[in-house]
Amino acid sequence: MSNLESLSNELEVPLFGTRNLRFDPNCTIKYGSISVVRKAYVPGLDWTVAVKNYKQQDSSSYKNEIRILKKLNHENLLRLKGILNDGDSLVVEWCYGPNLYEYFNSKQEECYSKASTNELMNIAYQISNGMEYMHSMKIIHRDLKSKNVFLIGPSWQKGTRQWKVKIGDFNLAVSIDDPDAQNIQTKCEGSLYWMAPEVINKNFINQQISDPYTFKSDVYSFGVILFELMTGEVPFKEMEPMNMALKIGRREISLNPEFSTHASQQTIDLVKQCTEHNREFRPEFAQIKNLLSKIIE
Repeated sequence: MSNLESLSNELEVPLFGTRNLRFDPNCTIKYGSISVVRKAYVPGLDWTVAVKNYKQQDSSSYKNEIRILKKLNHENLLRLKGILNDGDSLVVEWCYGPNLYEYFNSKQEECYSKASTNELMNIAYQISNGMEYMHSMKIIHRDLKSKNVFLIGPSWQKGTRQWKVKIGDFNLAVSIDDPDAQNIQTKCEGSLYWMAPEVINKNFINQQISDPYTFKSDVYSFGVILFELMTGEVPFKEMEPMNMALKIGRREISLNPEFSTHASQQTIDLVKQCTEHNREFRPEFAQIKNLLSKIIE
């Protein structure tokens, strides 16, 4: 039995041969520095899937993402469909729509410029729903950002446009029950706009401090996404990203979405709570989800 067959059996996921998939030659998505995503069709199963191919030198991220995905099963998280027999590709469900970052920056009719507040808060609610589940499984995402939130749709419900939300890209995620998690967590990863102050501090200011990644670092990242949902842009976009990050890490600036069209006082307060410099004061996702459900009502 090959190593891939053993991995497939261990994780109880299908092992696809490249001949089992029909790739779409017109749909290849560059996905950062470590992987490329291609759209494919599985004829025998009538599935449309995304095939995420890792560069061979990054096999640890490939294996980590597979193990994380295998532990998760939730409507607001991308689902693992299997692995490919090339040794460095995983197969996940395909999302028919933009990622959230594209949604904010698109000029198309169905994107942010025409969004209602209810539509945006529903997106926020679904993200909080997926993250509450993920944390209940004792997994920290560590790279939650609008580029890793995918939208399916839209559909119309009671005259309001709605999207199905899927959180993806788990190659940096860690399970706190994993005996190697502590070693993984000491690597400060993620993107600057969405990075919590304690993570910025560890990575760029004071490398002697203890491990910065907790569930509350994901909550901070969610707070930035909520800011984006309310304003249509990342915070402090006029600043050079590293300069912005250092000011966040030193607690010199904080997020304030008060002048947004979509900003009720409740959502303004929630952004401020989620992006508190002191992580102990940030809410948990169960609290966030409960508040958002009341806002949507």
